[in-house]
Amino acid sequence: MRLQDVINKLALSQNSHMPPTSLSTPNEGKPNVLIIPNPLEPLDEEDYPEIQYWHDENWIKHIEQQKDCGESVLQLGFLTDRDRNLIAELWIKIFMSTAKQAWNELYCHRLDPSS
Repeated sequence: MRLQDVINKLALSQNSHMPPTSLSTPNEGKPNVLIIPNPLEPLDEEDYPEIQYWHDENWIKHIEQQKDCGESVLQLGFLTDRDRNLIAELWIKIFMSTAKQAWNELYCHRLDPSS
């Protein structure tokens, strides 16, 4: 699967308003070039009151409180849907698999970041 296929799959699944990143087609012997769209404006926390853990420290505090009560917390328990229900493990596996495919594709084209 090519990077563009992975990006298209992600874009279709999330109905994103962000233009997809793409690999251009080779032009007269030039290698593929990763075209990166302009970054989006930072989101304003006040516009998203349904987000339960906006900052790392909120999530860490929640973990500590749960541990103090003898409760265990899923490592990716901060990933929730709009109704604050945990994301199903199957979806997390799909997210991780898709991200891995994208990184591998970048690596194959030697477009991977140095860090």
